[in-house]
Amino acid sequence: GCAALDMQALHSVISNMPSVRITRVDLALDDYSGEVISYQGAIDGAQAGEFHPERGRAPAWMKIESGEFVISEIAKGIVKRFGMAPTKGCSFYVGSRINGKCARVYEKGKQMQSAENPNWVRAEGELHNKDRIIPLDVLINPDPYFAGMYPQFAKWLDAIKQSESVPVRVTTFKNKFKTSRDNAVFHMSRMAGRLVNWLASVEGLAPETIVHQLTAHLKEDDIPARLR
Repeated sequence: GCAALDMQALHSVISNMPSVRITRVDLALDDYSGEVISYQGAIDGAQAGEFHPERGRAPAWMKIESGEFVISEIAKGIVKRFGMAPTKGCSFYVGSRINGKCARVYEKGKQMQSAENPNWVRAEGELHNKDRIIPLDVLINPDPYFAGMYPQFAKWLDAIKQSESVPVRVTTFKNKFKTSRDNAVFHMSRMAGRLVNWLASVEGLAPETIVHQLTAHLKEDDIPARLR
């Protein structure tokens, strides 16, 4: 589907349309030989913290194996013993759609039963616009955003392209807002804190009276530009 589109033309058109937004984007990197990206490599990377955020809790994970039962032992008078061979591929999942970001690493060659690329492995990142804005630039310049999703993704991309990428991380509103809000409160406390302390401690005014005196001239939408 993406190959059938002129992404540059699409980007040019929708960039000039008001209120256009991307609600979800899937970014994938294919390793047809399976030499760089692998199911076990994803597990090792997760255990090394390569899928973890800089701050906050580590993401949830899940791994799945699918395949066929094979006869591992046949002996006269003994019930057949079956083994489980992951002939249809293994998958490793990190993160959650609820939080707006997750990753999948799976053996695509086995899943597709590909004779041409039996060792094909795909690393795929899924990004939603929950508490974040997905830039339209991702349509024509996906590599930095893929690398910016997880450190492990950046390592795989650099190894396959044999060049160093500059990851671009799509940050969430919550983190940006909290930083802006805390900074605003800190600076205002230094600018007006002494006056508020005078009104409360010396004049004995109640908190609601102080707030009214300082904000009575403002409308509801008169707020700092950085917090809009």
